[in-house]
Amino acid sequence: MCSRISTNFSEINVMEDRELGVTKSLLKFQPRYNVAPSQTVPIIIPGSRILDLAKWGLIPIWAKDRSISNKLINARSETLGEKPSFRDSFHKRRCLVLASGFYEWNPQKKPTYFQLKSKKIFAFAGLWSDWKDESGKVIRTSTIITCEPNSLVKKIHDRMPVILDTKDFETWLKSEDLVKVQELLKPFNQNLMEGFEVS
Repeated sequence: MCSRISTNFSEINVMEDRELGVTKSLLKFQPRYNVAPSQTVPIIIPGSRILDLAKWGLIPIWAKDRSISNKLINARSETLGEKPSFRDSFHKRRCLVLASGFYEWNPQKKPTYFQLKSKKIFAFAGLWSDWKDESGKVIRTSTIITCEPNSLVKKIHDRMPVILDTKDFETWLKSEDLVKVQELLKPFNQNLMEGFEVS
């Protein structure tokens, strides 16, 4: 499970990063070192690579109660097409969840921070959904997809978030070929990552 991430950048950093290819921003946000579920995360949605914020914890369109989001902060890559909570978003509403790193805890409850060796902003494979509350207000929510860990993360945890290569962004966001999309959900190259224990 991925339950803490870092977004140590601003929307200006995102807009200036040509590899992310964002053409429009709907928000302003501040760098954060420890983002927890139920808080907002920066996402890129299809279209003209639009930058937006979404509450972390998916609420499916059909959900009657927002409390379901507490259980849907992660989606297992192996069962996306089967689980009712994720199936519709997997087909129609895929997104990029931006981060600068993520945390995993070892059995001794000590956190390890993982990031790219390049220190660049990267993107998790994510899903999003717009849900209406009792008053009719639309709440944009998201989840982060997880997969088997690479050899680096495996030392700490048995799952890791799916990190997408920049060349695969368009396929993830727009392709209707779900077989090709599913093939992107794999462990990221451990040689491009680093991890270290933090307090």
